[in-house]
Amino acid sequence: MSKAPAFQFYVRDWLSDPLLKMVSHQTKGIWIDLLCYLWESPERGRLVGTPEQFVKMVGCNADEWTQFYNEASVTKFADVTKANGLVTVCNRRMFREDKERKNTRLRVQRYRERQQSNAPSNDDITLPSSSSSSFKEKEIKKEKEDYAELIEQTHHLCQTLSTFFKNKKMVWQWRQQAMNNNIAPELIQECLEQLWKYRATTRDPTAYMNHIIQIKHQNATEAKAIAEHEARKLEFAEIARKIGHNGE
Repeated sequence: MSKAPAFQFYVRDWLSDPLLKMVSHQTKGIWIDLLCYLWESPERGRLVGTPEQFVKMVGCNADEWTQFYNEASVTKFADVTKANGLVTVCNRRMFREDKERKNTRLRVQRYRERQQSNAPSNDDITLPSSSSSSFKEKEIKKEKEDYAELIEQTHHLCQTLSTFFKNKKMVWQWRQQAMNNNIAPELIQECLEQLWKYRATTRDPTAYMNHIIQIKHQNATEAKAIAEHEARKLEFAEIARKIGHNGE
């Protein structure tokens, strides 16, 4: 899954944070660079490496890195720990919000699957208790809220992209058409994020995003076909076992 092209920089927090006010300008400079690398990290908000690797990453010298580590360890404006020669740097807010974002996508996916499914579930057969029914209603309400939040995120992405392309309505029109075609909002978001990432080299944004959707649908179809094929193989193997053959 693609990553969002930008993160919110809380200017007031940066300027007023008493912990950051206690550290040197050199440490602040290293930290702002690290925030960018933490955003691009495979595990967003968290990086692990040797001191030498961090020195190369942020372009400082060993003494400056030591100063950063010591000041961060004392003031706790960031989580920095050292074990077995490796340093772990973590931005608490970024790490937490990424986990929440991933959980939101999962809940939205479950909500869409429930909406699209016509098959009766165990909940339809078994009469739920009042407590379980209340819990389920709260869960569905949360999933609906997450769905709306994801739609809102695509709205903000369109606002950002429309400032880059000459045809400012193009991105909005594509989003509306995708929604009219019942394209999952998480896939719309992924297309917009990919477009932002490659905006400088994309000549036909609409065709580019439609191509992403086509590839995703093709991969999903192939995965379904493979799963059905494997299920049939198991079914035939079970039949062969029952009639006394080994399938060879």
